Parts: sequence; C-alpha cells; structure tokens
Amino acid sequence: MKQVITWETLRDKFPKFKVENEGKKSPITSSRMTRMGLELSGFITRKKSTACILFGNEEYKYLKRFSKNEINNKLSAIFELNPPAVILSRSFPYEMIKDCAIKHQIAVFSSQSSSSEINTIVNIELLRLLSDKIMIHGNLVEVFGMGVLIIGDSGIGKSEITLELLKKGHIFISDDAVEYYRLFDRIMGKSNDITKNLIEIRGIGILNIAKLYGIQQIKNEIEISVIIEMSMLNDKTTFERLGRDGAYKELAGINIPYYKLPISPGRNAADIIEVIVNKQKLIMNNEG
Repeated sequence: MKQVITWETLRDKFPKFKVENEGKKSPITSSRMTRMGLELSGFITRKKSTACILFGNEEYKYLKRFSKNEINNKLSAIFELNPPAVILSRSFPYEMIKDCAIKHQIAVFSSQSSSSEINTIVNIELLRLLSDKIMIHGNLVEVFGMGVLIIGDSGIGKSEITLELLKKGHIFISDDAVEYYRLFDRIMGKSNDITKNLIEIRGIGILNIAKLYGIQQIKNEIEISVIIEMSMLNDKTTFERLGRDGAYKELAGINIPYYKLPISPGRNAADIIEVIVNKQKLIMNNEG
C-alpha cells in the first residue's frame, strides 16, 4: 500500500535540506522529480503538478536574463500548478523565488548539493516511499552482507534460528513479518513499524534486539538476496540429497535464489544458512 507523503516527509528524510518556506501539504504522488524547461518559457500544457520541482544552475542562468517582474510572472505560472515542493540546488538562490513561494504557499527547500546529486538521492527515496509494499510471513537477517529471507510454517523455529544467527554476529532486520518492495531490479526488505527491532521467542516472549545486542546489530532494510525455506524432515518428506542449483522464488517479478532447508533435531540450521550464503556468494562471483 502506498503511503501519503508531503513536503514534511522530505524534511524528515533529508535533514540537511534547509526549509526556506513551509507550504501547503499537497501530496507527492510522482516518484520522479521534474525540471521546468518549456514551462519557464511559457509553454504550459498541464493544470497541476504532482511531482517535486528541481531548480538548478541551468534554470538560474535562464531566469537571470529577465527583469524581476518577468521572473515573477514566469515563476507564478509554474507555482500556480501547485507543486508539492520545490528543491533548489546550491546554484539557485532562494531570494529569486521567495516572493512567489510565499504568495502561492509552496514548500521550498535549499541544498548545498548539485542538481544531479539531488535528483539521484531524492528520486531513489521517492521511489522507495511510493512503491507498493507487500507483506510476507518470515524473518529477515543480514548474513555476511547478504539479505536472507527465512520462510517456513509457523512454529518451525524461524525466530530461534534468527537468534542463533544474531549470536554469531549477523544483523537483524525483521521477525515474523517482512515488508518487501521492488526498487529498480532489486527486492528490498524491511520490518513493519509495529514489530521493528522486536523478536518473539516461544516460551520467553517478545525481546528487544537493540537492548539485547545493541543497535549495531540492527539494520532498517536490506536487499533480499537469498530465500531459505525451512521444512521439517520426517518419514513422509523427501529432499534431493545433493540439493538443487538454479532454483528461484519470484518476488514482485524478480527471481531470487531459493533453497529448501530440511530441519531435524541436532541439525545446526544457523551453520547451514552461513554455508548457503557463502555458496551463493561464490556463485555470484563466478557469474560476475
């Protein structure tokens, strides 16, 4: 589900951006920033802008050729589109648009970064915020730098194995419920806000990972690189003794390497997960 974001969201996500003017809380629904080229010359074909606008050195060099009155007219025509926010690069002075921004109640940020830097970091963050989030039952851990999604039936021991991995120094992302979304050609996974930093162990209760192991063993999100499905080994189940190379599980249209791990008493699943990750890293290195 896509969340509603406004200029206040950008303020919280980019604390280094200076808020020059607080505007109306118009929703940002476009995951890409826009540059005003033809619009500055007077060619405007739309009635509303749902994307953030970026003003940089090129826009400044163009506008400074005109009188203050002409600049205000050009900017007013753009601000009447009611953009949710305007971001200025280090080359564009706020004073040039100050009067129009206040008059039209448009949120304006200034930055010490270049236009290309702003465009990259803001576009990625907007795509992350506006992407559809999908929930999956499982645990997410970083093992040797790779995001491992552990899935399996309820009660099979996913949380206990996650705890074993944390004791080995690996990084915790989420327990029980993992939110994932597609970011370009990657699948990113994170915890939901309700269970963030928490893990539930049967017979013990809910534990706070930050308090147990410190914040250094917690990460907000990671790319899901491997999926491991835990299955109880018994007389009625069969597994390929040599395993399978080239198995995948699809998440949001992306194929993720997939392993099925049989669980039985006395088998150290945490050690085996480390082996699987190292094996997958070797495969990726050979493919590269």
